This record gives sequence, C-alpha cells and structure tokens, in this order.
Amino acid sequence: MSRLSPLFQLIAVAVTAHVALGAARVTTALYALSLHASEFTVGTLIALFALLPMILAVPMGRMIDRIGVRKPLMAGCLLAASGVIAAALVQGLAILYLSAVLIGTGFMAIFIGAQHAVGAMAPPDQRAASFSKLSLGFSISSFIGPLIAGFAIDHAHYTVAYWICGGFTLLAFSLAAGGALKNIPLHQGARPPQTGGPLTLLRDRELRRVYVVGILLAAGLFRLHHRHDPGELFGSDLYGAPGHASHYPALPRMASADGGTDHGHVMLRATAVYAASADDGGYGRRTWAGAGHGTA
Repeated sequence: MSRLSPLFQLIAVAVTAHVALGAARVTTALYALSLHASEFTVGTLIALFALLPMILAVPMGRMIDRIGVRKPLMAGCLLAASGVIAAALVQGLAILYLSAVLIGTGFMAIFIGAQHAVGAMAPPDQRAASFSKLSLGFSISSFIGPLIAGFAIDHAHYTVAYWICGGFTLLAFSLAAGGALKNIPLHQGARPPQTGGPLTLLRDRELRRVYVVGILLAAGLFRLHHRHDPGELFGSDLYGAPGHASHYPALPRMASADGGTDHGHVMLRATAVYAASADDGGYGRRTWAGAGHGTA
C-alpha cells in the first residue's frame, strides 16, 4: 500500500467508495420496488442519499481545512459501511431510510476530502491532469458499481449486493488508514482557508456558471420520467456524486411495462450509456477553489 503515490492512493479510496455508493443506490431502489414500495417512496429513499450532504457539505469543508483529509476519509468510509451493513442485516423497508442517509453522508466526506486533497497536493500546472485522473476514476467506479449490483441481485439476493457494498467501503477504509495518505503533501501554491458562508461562493463568476449549469442539467433529467429505456434511465444517473437521482421512481412503470426486468442486463446497458457520455467537463478543476476551502 505504501508503494502507491498519495494521488493514486487517494483516487483508489474515492473509487472503491464510489463503487459502493453506485451499487447501494441501485440496490436500494430495486429492493424497495421488490417490497412493493410506491414511486414516491423510492424517490424519497434516493433523495435521502443527498439530504445531509446538502446541509453538511460546507461544515465538512471547513473541518477538512482544520484537521486535514485523512480522518474525514476514514470516518466517511465507516459511516457508509455502517449504512450498507445495516441494510444487509435488517430486512424491510424501514431500515433503508437510515441506510440511505448514512451512505450518502459518508460518501460526502469522502468526495469533499478527495476533491480538496487532489487540488491542494498538485502544483497549478499539474492540477488539471490530477483532476482528470480523479474524474476517470469516478467514471470507472460508476461503470462497476451498478453493474455489480445488478448481477448480484439477479444471481444471489439484495442482501448479497449490500454485503458486497460493505466490502468495498471497508477496502476504502483500509486504503485511507495507512500508506501515503498519512502525510499528504500540500503544494505551497494551495490557497489558505477562507472565511464566509455558502453564499460567498456565488460571488465567483465561474462558480456561479457551474452552479447554474448543474441545476439545469439536474432539472433536465426529469424528462427521463417519460422514458421506458432502462439503460438510458440509469445511464444518465451515474455521475460521480450523490444526487441526480430524481428519476428512479420511473422504475415501476418500466418494470411493469416489460413484465419484469433483468437487473444485470439493465445495469450493463446503463453503464454503456454512461461510458459513452461521461465527461467531467472541467467541473472539478473549476470548483476546487470552493470545495474544502473554508467556504465549501
């Protein structure tokens, strides 16, 4: 483990954790449907993955400024692990609400920590390349996670899919706990923590553009409610962060229209759609100034 450079070990943590997130979100939606949950219930469960991240992202960024990234990464892995293991141990719909909150919040810490560290450890002339490598890692994990979940559900059970997610979160924890991440080198050109609230970020013109585009893209995904291609439906939702999951409730219509769905086949088509369209678009490079730097 110590042979890995800090950058690649950090990417390995983020990728393994994101595999668990992608698989858990798919498993949660499909498991809820198997319990005859309504579309509203499925939508609520998926929304819970982003509830606490929406509230706690700014405080998490400030905490990372104070204490560094390693402890938040480890805590995030354990929190996500507790969520998927709880869903694996306790059967029923009720536990999924708690599980979704724990998994989403845990990955938030991992995502913010990874974004912060990648930006801070790279000199300005290498920052774009470093973020591109992290984005490529998220693309790979977005391909693997739902695919694993679909085939695990088809050939075993939802419980097995959750246990697999737990294995990936614990692997991420082991990667974060030692090796090169014990002392992450921060480049001297990294900006010091800044003061101010979340609205301070809106003063930055580039960040305002990113936020507006992100909102429009997320809103545009609602049109997928009216589609019946499960590959397109899931493929558009495999972005490397919690959220963009508003269209999961379309699954009941899709499954009933087809008279049953092969989950592994759906996930394979979905990941192919994502692989064809995945592009960070410079998002990470432009938002690094805000993520994990006092105001985000």
